[in-house]
Order: sequence, then C-alpha cells, then structure tokens
Amino acid sequence: MNIPINPKLRDDFDNTPNEERPADEIEKWWGVPYIVTTSWEQHQADATYDDFLARMASYGSNFGWTPPTREEWQAQHEQNRANWLDWFPNDGIRYEVRCLDGGAWDRSTSWGMFATLDEAIECGRRFTGNS
Repeated sequence: MNIPINPKLRDDFDNTPNEERPADEIEKWWGVPYIVTTSWEQHQADATYDDFLARMASYGSNFGWTPPTREEWQAQHEQNRANWLDWFPNDGIRYEVRCLDGGAWDRSTSWGMFATLDEAIECGRRFTGNS
C-alpha cells in the first residue's frame, strides 16, 4: 500500500463537515491514510516575540493577562524547540498520519505522530490492515 505524503488537499479540507463533502472527495479520501510532515519552523505560531505580541493583541481584550517578558518568552521558545527535537530527532520533522474516517465530524482524524517516516508508514498499514 502506498501512503501519500503531503498530498495536495483542497482548502478547508480539515474544516468541512463530513456530510457536506463532495462525493468525489469521499470516494477518493475516505479510509485512505496519508502522511503530513511538519518541521519545527512550520509548527510555530510565532517566529519572534514581537510576532507573539501582535498575535495576542489581535485577539482583543487581554482580560488582565500580562504577557511574559521577552526573556521569558525566549527561554520558553528555546525549551519548546529542545522538546520538539527530542521528540522528532530526525531533522526535526514530525510525521503525522491522518485519515478521513469519521473519527471527527469536520476533519480528518490524526492516527498518530511519529519521529520517522517508517513508523508513520507502519501506522498507516497497521490501521488499514495492509502490508
């Protein structure tokens, strides 16, 4: 079984109620696992402290929340990166197996996140009963 890696999916693929999906999409993707790769940089909502402050400000009222200092944010950011690289040591790439299978009403289901492509492929094959 070939498992697609980073397939080109339509915009809002993971933001569409399953009962509103086009029939050809259901036919093509229902029960078909695929792998999405994510790097540390892609995973980050904010590349810099200033990006973080701008994103938080975009949410409106802070309800008395005090942001961390630049130094606190940087220390947490560095710890998060170290954790990511511990979990995904092979070039910092996360391999996530996903499948449109009804596990969620409006998106594909995450079957797991793995440190290697081989582990992700094994997951996809194990869940579908293919080898």
